Amino acid sequence: MLNNEPANYMNCNPGGYVFSQTLDCNIPVNWSVPVALDGCTSEAIAFRGFLTNPTTDPTLYAGTTLPQEFSDITEPGIYQIAGPLPGSNLMPGIYTVTYQAVSCNGIPSLCSFDVVVTSGELY
Repeated sequence: MLNNEPANYMNCNPGGYVFSQTLDCNIPVNWSVPVALDGCTSEAIAFRGFLTNPTTDPTLYAGTTLPQEFSDITEPGIYQIAGPLPGSNLMPGIYTVTYQAVSCNGIPSLCSFDVVVTSGELY
């Protein structure tokens, strides 16, 4: 029997997240890595790290331990494939973040959302 079920996200937030930054933009913004269940076993898939490509940006990461970096996806897991990493210091703007969950059968599933950072200015 061939299993062709993709990973199933339990908490992908397509509505995104909104953060209000301080005037000097020095507070990291954080969101939760989405949880996905494996299409083969229905067990939670582990977050592996981020994929190195022009659309992921680890340079603004303000945490102490950078998540693991991958040049390609070779095993099941959840990988961030686009956008700034959670824990980054972001200027006001809209940032699209995308995660890819890969089941044991190699079938990917995507979760994308916008992270909106406002200036925090009082009007």
